[in-house]
Amino acid sequence: MTGYPITEIGDLKGGSFNYTGLAEDYQGETKFCIEKVRTSKLTDRTRNVLANELYVGFVDFDIEQYRYRFQ
Repeated sequence: MTGYPITEIGDLKGGSFNYTGLAEDYQGETKFCIEKVRTSKLTDRTRNVLANELYVGFVDFDIEQYRYRFQ
């Protein structure tokens, strides 16, 4: 997302960040909600097969979109 103010490392792209200003740019867009998040990692036995500098994990998101009959 080009409008996202944070890099993949977690640093700000610019000097400051204003969430309200960012959210106003996306008025009328479809809204989603993260309902549940689960994390897991490989067992030590499985991880020993991989290179020692790799730490593999998984993040599962349940994402919901509310649909309203009348607006």
